Amino acid sequence: MSESQAGSEPHTESERQAVTELHAGFHVRPMVDADLDAVWAIEQATQLTPWSGLVFSECLVAGYDCEVVERDGVIAAFMIVSRVLDEAHLLNIAVAPAFQRRGLAWALLRHLQDTCIARDTSVIYLEVRASNTPARELYTRFGYQQTGTRKAYYRTEGGREDAILMMQTLHPHK
Repeated sequence: MSESQAGSEPHTESERQAVTELHAGFHVRPMVDADLDAVWAIEQATQLTPWSGLVFSECLVAGYDCEVVERDGVIAAFMIVSRVLDEAHLLNIAVAPAFQRRGLAWALLRHLQDTCIARDTSVIYLEVRASNTPARELYTRFGYQQTGTRKAYYRTEGGREDAILMMQTLHPHK
């Protein structure tokens, strides 16, 4: 197994459950305009400083890779990725509170990794709040490495918070 894929196998019970959950009716599909209200509701429920609904709409128009995890018409999670040449930037990922701790974020990251490898992407970048320890641990287990810090990047209720910059180097099939 390559270094870039070392963390892509499920480690926790929730990550192992994600494989079962996705096969039990959850599926990843492209986001469409009709999903924007549900996606924005997830964003508002999960983010201290949420994106506006307009930003999500603009991501669709701009052609970003916008995907949702859905089951029986209910959107459980989403992911927004920007691509430039052979690089991808995970801009936003969130799981609705009712669906958290089921490994859906892990499953989306695995989907992103698989898609990027298939598209000969060499690296995936992301930023994460310094205080978001569970997300940072997930990214680290998945093979992302910390590459820097953006001081005072995120707004908080009491001021600003640093962003931890992370990246995962991929080895696409040639």
